[in-house]
Amino acid sequence: MIGNKIIELQKVDSTNFYLEEEYSKNTIEEGTIIIAREQFAGKGQDSNSWHSAPGDNLTLSILLKPQFLNPANQFSLNEMVSLAVTEAIEKFLPEEAKIHIKWPNDIYVGDRKVAGILIKNFISGRILDASIVGIGINVNQKKFPASIPNAISISMVAGISIEIKEVFKALVESFTFWYKKLNSEDCSDISINYMLNLYRRTGYFPYLFKGNKIIAKITGLDEYGRLILESDSGEICCCDLKDVKFLL
Repeated sequence: MIGNKIIELQKVDSTNFYLEEEYSKNTIEEGTIIIAREQFAGKGQDSNSWHSAPGDNLTLSILLKPQFLNPANQFSLNEMVSLAVTEAIEKFLPEEAKIHIKWPNDIYVGDRKVAGILIKNFISGRILDASIVGIGINVNQKKFPASIPNAISISMVAGISIEIKEVFKALVESFTFWYKKLNSEDCSDISINYMLNLYRRTGYFPYLFKGNKIIAKITGLDEYGRLILESDSGEICCCDLKDVKFLL
């Protein structure tokens, strides 16, 4: 189902914007993928921009209609997408490379970002009517703007040029597997695997929580997918996306 229709664009402001416009016309089917060679106004989490050199990376959006999922459990979709992207990228990395999901849905190799995810959900009453999943994966880009010093690409880690079509194929396969699992009775291991792959899953690290620097460890997620930190002084911090910043 995923990738049953693929629309390839040479240049677009944002694949998410393009797909949202097509979805609003009610003429596009679930599983459709919009893929662009160049995206000049890509968006990341919290209104951040997504930089991608033309032709070097994989930038795409997927239309889902996960109406089987209760809107209260929509973070499960976030977990599923994060696992799919992580699994796809891992296939092209050397064994010693450490790939993790930085909460809520950035993909890191070591302490550097290799991929980002942006999901927009459309909720109608008690139904999660549709989701537009934007994915950006740094594949062959070697240089990044000074404003994003922690970016890295698969090629930079692997030491060789990577075929973008192969990364796309791996992503569709992983995405299909995890999306089917989400829509099954046996989907509890999605949350388990998400936690096992979480960046900074063990140990104390520095964070900026509501403007205050703390040393804390991750203890889990709440029912809404918010990050739970426990400071070295025993304070419990329940974090929305805008509440916390990871410090090095």
